[in-house]
Amino acid sequence: IRLRHRAKDLLKPILFIVESPNKARQIASFFGKPSVRKIFGINVYEVLTGDKLLMIAPTFGHMVDLTEDSNEDLYGVIVKNNDFIPIYDTIKRCTKCGTQFVRKELKCPKGCAGEIRDTRTQIDLLRKLAFEFGTVYIGTDPDTEGEKIAFDVANLLLPYAKRILRAEFHEVTKPAIEKAFRELREINTHLANAQIVRRIEDRWTGFELSQKLQKKFNNKTLSAGRVQTPVLKWIVEREELSRKKIPVFVNEEKGI
Repeated sequence: IRLRHRAKDLLKPILFIVESPNKARQIASFFGKPSVRKIFGINVYEVLTGDKLLMIAPTFGHMVDLTEDSNEDLYGVIVKNNDFIPIYDTIKRCTKCGTQFVRKELKCPKGCAGEIRDTRTQIDLLRKLAFEFGTVYIGTDPDTEGEKIAFDVANLLLPYAKRILRAEFHEVTKPAIEKAFRELREINTHLANAQIVRRIEDRWTGFELSQKLQKKFNNKTLSAGRVQTPVLKWIVEREELSRKKIPVFVNEEKGI
């Protein structure tokens, strides 16, 4: 413990957050043989990277999603005075059947007796490490999905971390990671907001129409979505238009 505190006096302690545990382990291996700490049953990797004492931890993907508890909200979104307020909760997964859900009740919606894994464990882990290290780099995927995860992580860690920055890399190599550390940026809230709107459209279009389809055809495997639903409507309209007879005026005297 004393050696670790002495190292922190000489090095910059950084909590580096990525999405998958495999990626965390792979990145740690770029900088030598890392120390492994198991916190709340999750492996995190501690390694020296020149002037940094790096702790690499995973999020396991999304940690929060729109709630499925529908009281006053519309599929996890409160609509009030032309404002749209998304309501989030931690993601749960049944270890027996694999069903994923976002509800307060820690019980599988399919009635399984399996253990329920709650992403609150990952959140507690990252909060503990953020408080310990102070500075956080978020290296989730460089797309709108990854930016939304980074946005969520930042919001969850704000009270615990002194500084939170985004590290963007497009390949998992040592040079790419080092370049990302040199070119740190703020989280792009425009990309995060785009993903938020996309997820709301998934719920409002996909959930609603999927339920109607399943009820209409008595088939629980049927589903709809925000993209294929309007595209399908467009295809049907074009098909109907192609079948219609369109009158054409012909002038036989002039041959037209």
